[in-house]
Amino acid sequence: MRRAVISDVPFIMALEKGAIDHPWQEQDIIALVEDANKICLVETDANGEITGYIGCDWVLDEASIGNIVVSPEHRRQGIGAGLISRLLSMLKDRGITVIFLEVRFDNEAAIALYTGLGFEVYNRRRDYYGEGIDALLMKKLI
Repeated sequence: MRRAVISDVPFIMALEKGAIDHPWQEQDIIALVEDANKICLVETDANGEITGYIGCDWVLDEASIGNIVVSPEHRRQGIGAGLISRLLSMLKDRGITVIFLEVRFDNEAAIALYTGLGFEVYNRRRDYYGEGIDALLMKKLI
């Protein structure tokens, strides 16, 4: 696991487009990599190919995970948990005390991952992902 660099952006974009319904725009991924108040981490396989990534930003002592994506063929191997754990450690070192995220209400695997890492649901955002597709708002004190 390592911090993303600008040459990783096309590979992160490919993950986005292959794994989620509403992929981020390239300029958003570039900002994750280059902005001083953002962190983008990638996990790679033995061949150096990116198998997952996580991005977040922060203001003062609060952070927000914007996206976490693991390639479908590498899911359920602990990559997501590893990315989140490493990110939490880095954020704690920066003085961050709470982290937030949104997740589709029907994404049972992601919800199980987040609750297993200590995140708690604190609200629900109606139609966040489209009509009838709500988001659960989750947070964790770190």
